[in-house]
Amino acid sequence: MNPDYDGKVFRSVWQDYRRNTANDDDSLRVVTQAVVTTPTKDGPRRVCVRVVDVFGFEAEVVVTVGAM
Repeated sequence: MNPDYDGKVFRSVWQDYRRNTANDDDSLRVVTQAVVTTPTKDGPRRVCVRVVDVFGFEAEVVVTVGAM
């Protein structure tokens, strides 16, 4: 997840993966919801979420949030 996506370079600030057992002891669990705190910013902010599966296929969503 990149909370300040410029449309060119994806800079990941949060990721999760299988076998991340910090939250519980289920080795196949991945996080389905996340709360990420970022500094406030005047005007709109472009947020990009990129998902990569175990085969390397990617999906990406870019959403503009905030005042316009």
